Parts: sequence; structure tokens; C-alpha cells
Amino acid sequence: MRLYFLIMAPIFLGLFMYVHPLRKLQNATILVQSIMLWVAFGNFFSIKMSGSPITASLGDDSVLGIALQSDLVSSVFVILITALFLIFSIYLYDSLLENEMFLFLFFSVESMIILTFLSLDLFNVFLAIEISTILAALLITLKRERRSMYDGMIFLMTNTVGALFFLLGVAMLYKTFGVLDIFEIKKLMYGVSPRAVLIPYSLIMTGISVKCAFMPVFSWLPKAHGTPGAPPVVSAMLSGVYIKSGLYIYIKLRDMFLPAVDMDEFFILVGLLTSVLGIVFALMQVDMKLILAYSTISQMGLILVAVSISDSYTKAGGLLHIMNHAMFKSLLFMASGMIAYQYKTRNINKIRGVFRKLPITSFAMIFGILGVTGAPLLNGSLSKYFIQSGIKGAWIESFMVFINFGTMLYFVKFGTMLIPKPICNTTESENPYRELALGLLGMACLLTGLGASFISSYFLDIHVEVDIYSYLEKVALWIVLIVISLIVYSLFVHKRPFFEESPRIDLSFNNISLSIVILFFVILGSAYFTI
Repeated sequence: MRLYFLIMAPIFLGLFMYVHPLRKLQNATILVQSIMLWVAFGNFFSIKMSGSPITASLGDDSVLGIALQSDLVSSVFVILITALFLIFSIYLYDSLLENEMFLFLFFSVESMIILTFLSLDLFNVFLAIEISTILAALLITLKRERRSMYDGMIFLMTNTVGALFFLLGVAMLYKTFGVLDIFEIKKLMYGVSPRAVLIPYSLIMTGISVKCAFMPVFSWLPKAHGTPGAPPVVSAMLSGVYIKSGLYIYIKLRDMFLPAVDMDEFFILVGLLTSVLGIVFALMQVDMKLILAYSTISQMGLILVAVSISDSYTKAGGLLHIMNHAMFKSLLFMASGMIAYQYKTRNINKIRGVFRKLPITSFAMIFGILGVTGAPLLNGSLSKYFIQSGIKGAWIESFMVFINFGTMLYFVKFGTMLIPKPICNTTESENPYRELALGLLGMACLLTGLGASFISSYFLDIHVEVDIYSYLEKVALWIVLIVISLIVYSLFVHKRPFFEESPRIDLSFNNISLSIVILFFVILGSAYFTI
């Protein structure tokens, strides 16, 4: 019953707010989201105490195949999703009833994302992905502005093509094994020839790569996350929550295929290239939302590397960084929305004095920036520490240091908005509900950093420890890198034409589709010659 409630409650909440939009029902959203968070915690503690997953099915499994399962990891992610949507509701509090259709679509996305994390069979995963994509596209295009309509359609069509690759791969697996249950397929993988599942593996991983915006199929993400017409909370939801469902599917299906197909080295390389390209394009932006969008691409590459390495430390670091990124990227997108609203521009070169004009927003944004760059004691610091502990001495470690340096560099550029030199005046005072939402996320970035080891061991059941001496080395490295990034930005990046061009990778839909097809053949060819 808990699992059904977590999936259906957001939909009924959105419907209720749509058909009965009374001002006094504004508090109903906060109440329902709070109850969902309470139920999500109850779900986690039930699993923790019993030591076994919670399963639920609707009707005859052999006919409908509608089965749900919540294990320890998925229950933690459901807690994260419900907590973030509660914060999103607080952020939207004074504008909840301005557009009832927006509320219905927004909370329905929450429902489909939770379904993605709880689905036990592959077809339900496909349905959840596709429905959430359609709903997200409607949110992007809701204002019907020309640029937003274009960006939303590219987002929808690109992800639909990726979902079709995924569906075709699922159909081939069903023909081979006769089941759609993820765990049953994993058991059967031990007795099958790897060559027999190479095509469905390549199809499914191509679809997941599109959803996760891995290289070279990431051009849709800056359009969707950085489009001018989408409200900041939609960009926060897309970057903080929506795209994480793709990463979770990758982790789950990587584990499903692992007995027959091991392509970890290939995806480690894809992750590194994705991260480096994200850094380069983020440095070339002057639009604050595009900087954050390309930053998401870079961080997705970093997480892909972490979760593709079979080590307890990198696994803990990767899962923690998924959660951490959801928090500080949601914070930064919502803070950027407040800044853009106040200054009437998204160009960071035209915004100064934010710290003086919007102090609470600025404090929260600083916590987000420090978190994503891995500052000591913040959540990003500990998740990156665990990742680097698992690859210590390997060649990947140097790349990870470079990626962290690149992250610092573009966030030094992003943080110039805080310089206390006013260029233009703001319009009005800060919104208290949005201040509260940002403050909660800022505190979460700090508390989840301080309690990273506890979260990993208690919530994720991955026991990792922080070695004080190696962590102090990481702190010293962070200080050195931040100093170097400040110097490099001042000497080589600031006001250089190459870094002020603000290009968008504006590929046509035909070219995007071609890149998806090419990625499929690259994955297939790499798997064929590797296995």
C-alpha cells in the first residue's frame, strides 16, 4: 500500500488542485508532500528492520506484469525525491495557484519518477520514462514562447527516439528469456552466451545514454534545462531529479547485464569524455542557466565513471554524488531563477552585487557552489573523496583531479555575480518562501557532507570510512586547485573572446538522431570486440 500511495498521491494532488483551485488549499500541497516524505521514511525503516525488499503487484503478474519493488537503495532515492518536491512546493508556495495545469503536470512527473525507481519489470520502466518525458516536455513548453516550444519539442523527440531504442532492446530480451522481471533476467544471464544479448544490450544502453545525456547525445540537455521560458523550478527538477532516474536505470541494468556483458571500461571512457566536454562548454557560456546545464552534463560524466567501477568506495561515492548533485544543482537553478527575476537578465557579466542585494539567496548559492566544487565538509567533498579513494593510484585519478579543477574554474566564473559592484538595480526584496527553500537545501548540503559516512553505511548499507590523513590531503589539494583556478580565470578566461561566445550545440533533430544511431553502433562494435 505504501508503494501505491507514493506513486498515486502526487497525481491525485495535482488533479485536486486543478479542479478545485481555492486559495486556502495552497497548504494542501505542502501537507501532502510532507505526508509522502513521512511515508517514504516509513518505507525505508521497514526495509531496514526486515532486511528484505518490499514488493507489491497489481493483478496477475503473468498478464499485467505490473510489479513494484522497493529495496534499500531505491527507498533512499524515494526519500530524496519526496524531500526535493516538498522543497519545490515551498519554493512555489506564493505562486502555487497561478497555473493549475502546471501543478498537475509537475506533480505527475514526480509520480512517474518514483515509478521508475520502484518498477520491477522493464516494460514498466519504459512506460515511466516515456510518460515522465512527455509531462516534462509539456512543462517546458507551457508558456508557449517560441524558443521554449522549440527546445521542448527537441527534448521530447530526442528522448522519444532514445526510448524507442530502449523498448526495442526490451522486446528482444523478452523474446530471448520470456520474462521482463529485472532480477529474473539477471539470473538467466548466467546461462546465456554473451553474443546472444549484445544487440539488446546495445539498444538499451543507447536509450539510457540519451536519457542521461552522455557523450555524444547530450545536446538536448542545455535546450531543456536552459530554455528561457521554463520556470526555474522546472529546470531544478529536470537537473536535480528527472535525469537521476536515468542514472538509476543505468546502475540497475548494468548490474542485470553484468553476468554476460561487462562494458565498464567503455562507459568509464564515455564518462570522462562527457565530463570534459561539459567543462569546456560551461566555460564558454555567459547565461547562468546554460552554465548550470553544461555543469550537469559534466557531473553526469563524473557519476558515470564512479558507478562503472566495481569498488565499494566508488559505489558509495557515486550513489552519494547522485544525491548530492540533486541537492546542490536544484539549489543553484532555483537561486539563479531568483537572481534572473530580480536583475531581469541571465547574463552573468551584467549581474554584480548579488551578495549585497540578495544576502540569503547568496549564502545558499555559496553552499551550492562549495558543494559542487568539493569544498571541505560539504557533501560534494565527501562523495568525491570516496570516489577518489576507490581509484587511488589508477590512471583515472588524474582525470578526476582535472575534472574537479574544471568544475572550480567555471564556478569561479559563475560566482563573479557575487562581486560587490552593482551594475544594475534589483526590482524588489527577496521572497521569504523561496528563501526558506534555498536555506533548507543549503543546510542539506552541509549536513549530508558532515554525515556522509553515516549515510553510506546506514542508509545505503555500504560501509566506507574516512581516513583523516588522506582526507586532509584532499583538503590541501582542493585549496591548491581553487587558488590555481582563480589565477587561471583571471589570466586566461576573464573577458577572453573564446569564453564569451556562449555557443549552444544547436543540432537539428536529424543530426541528433544520426548521433544516436552512431552511438548504438559504437556500443555494439565495442561490445562485440571486447567480449
